Amino acid sequence: MAEEISTSDLCNVKQCCEEFLDAAEDDHVYQQASLEKFALASLAWFTSDSESLFLKRCKETGNTEIVYREAMVEYFTSSRVESGLENLKKVAMEGHDEEKSACFFMCSEDEGEKKQGFDIFCSFKASTSIIMKCRNRVKAFVQSMWVNNKAVIRNRKTSFCPSVTCNSERLNKLSRWTSSSEDEEAGSNAISCECCRVDYELWTVL
Repeated sequence: MAEEISTSDLCNVKQCCEEFLDAAEDDHVYQQASLEKFALASLAWFTSDSESLFLKRCKETGNTEIVYREAMVEYFTSSRVESGLENLKKVAMEGHDEEKSACFFMCSEDEGEKKQGFDIFCSFKASTSIIMKCRNRVKAFVQSMWVNNKAVIRNRKTSFCPSVTCNSERLNKLSRWTSSSEDEEAGSNAISCECCRVDYELWTVL
């Protein structure tokens, strides 16, 4: 039940009686509270006082969704790239698919991180639905922010696959990915080269 609690639900529960008020203030409730109705990258000047207090309490209790969102904002919009990546890795360790996927998209700068990101991606390849869901959510998140991370912008123009023989296949598919919703739905599963599959996912998001 706690996983489905939103801000409005919590306010309604608090108004019922003192017992419910005490229960609603339990740390576990805030830890598992849903942030679905909040903007992915909530801006302070668009957030009411009650919403700010709610988000603050969620953060204090270790709500993984808010930790994930703040990590994304840190990585993509500020100079706190390492902090954002480390916080995302912590959440990903708890087994959340979206956080693991976002971690894959971020782990693409140095060779060690590329290997880590590649392993994360390969762990998803058996499930097209998970990859699509994660890709679309991460893409929506990135599009909701002003990307100010030079490493991310630079990586938009680079290829993960080093093979010369793959270039013709990869470029041919890239030319169709923007115009074919069917290809996008099939996603990287339609690509034979694992590294080119990674390029596809990075290209569609970044």
